[in-house]
Amino acid sequence: MDTLSVLFGFAFCTAYGLELTTDESNLIENSTVGVNCTTDTTPDSALLINTPGIIPYAIIDYGSGECIVTIFETSILSYCNCVSNKIFACVSKRLNRTINGDLMQCKVLGGTASNSIRIHIKVPVQYASIPRDIPDKLTVDENKLASLVCQANGIPAPIITWFWDNSILSTSIDDVQIVYNISQAIKGESDKTFTVTSNLILRVNRSHNRKVIYCRARNFNSELKTSRRIQLNVRCK
Repeated sequence: MDTLSVLFGFAFCTAYGLELTTDESNLIENSTVGVNCTTDTTPDSALLINTPGIIPYAIIDYGSGECIVTIFETSILSYCNCVSNKIFACVSKRLNRTINGDLMQCKVLGGTASNSIRIHIKVPVQYASIPRDIPDKLTVDENKLASLVCQANGIPAPIITWFWDNSILSTSIDDVQIVYNISQAIKGESDKTFTVTSNLILRVNRSHNRKVIYCRARNFNSELKTSRRIQLNVRCK
């Protein structure tokens, strides 16, 4: 399951003293979040909106003396209700990466707006992948260059590391990290995630024969993902 984070700040508007808060600061993607809009004076109507496009998520109408809720963005909000005549609360549906970076505000209809909540969704790394066009056993001539590629995807951009597999212990604690001749590129995807491509260029000598290389990837506090192993077979002159 993927992980997201909602960051928020507080500010008061002079006319109504509007304040928008959230009940969570760190969320799992595909879980829900609650938001509360508080005013110091009962308005006729209040909106929960997405800015800067001013897309209404929901409108809460107090004008008739009752709390009447209309939800427009049913793909975002599960329900809203009036806690009191000065507080309304909404609970989202399961949020995903496509709303990463969106801003949310509450606003008095035709009047002032609250502080903004910017939604930052963290998506854990799901894989560390060496492309299939690189064989499990890579044959390279001695003193020639071996080129290896590893890819990972998530929000924020994953960190990729390369290792020699010492194959001495059943765990990876004795493996040696490779820290040289590595470059990387970061690509923003249409779903707002980032794909990182790490390139390792290695000048092969006979000491590398039958050695095994792999990559790992992770971001923030997500689970470490490990690629398949590549064995170098050095063809000596």
